[in-house]
Amino acid sequence: MLLSPFGSLYLACEVGFWNWLPKYLIGRGIAENRALNILGLGFAVGMLMGRLVGSRLLLKVSADMVCLVGSLLIAGTTFWTLRAHDPTLIWVCVFLTGFVMGPVFPSAMGLTGDAFPLMTATCMGIVITAGWTGTAVSSWLIGTMAGTDNSHLGAALLLLPAFSVGMLLIILVLRPMLARARTQALVN
Repeated sequence: MLLSPFGSLYLACEVGFWNWLPKYLIGRGIAENRALNILGLGFAVGMLMGRLVGSRLLLKVSADMVCLVGSLLIAGTTFWTLRAHDPTLIWVCVFLTGFVMGPVFPSAMGLTGDAFPLMTATCMGIVITAGWTGTAVSSWLIGTMAGTDNSHLGAALLLLPAFSVGMLLIILVLRPMLARARTQALVN
């Protein structure tokens, strides 16, 4: 069930970004209140808007395509957030990260429902549990790599774009299987 590691990597990105970005920004000299505003307003509003747009997008585009493109864009936006220096540009990158993350998790749940028409709730529970497990492991991993003084936090946060690439690879493997399942559902 490849949707479980996908959920694990996605939630590792979302929660890792949320938990560690303010510490990273503060370590780069941005005032604590500004760092928290960049995250709270940029990421949260971006995610909310991404979910709203994503709900309309899913009427025209398949959920696996949303996950595929979303994974690619998450890799780019998380990477550029870590490379930006100007607080305004960082806010834009953080907003875009939230925006592109917004539709991914609901789309992954839709894929789970489509792939498992029987025992759907159980399968969704497994994917969600795997996601929260990924969050726990990734938070520990980022913290360990960052060091006790967070001196290596920037390098540790590069795990987020790497996790996004992992999501992309999983979706690329899943797409043919999902296409066959859709075709089979139409036949029945």
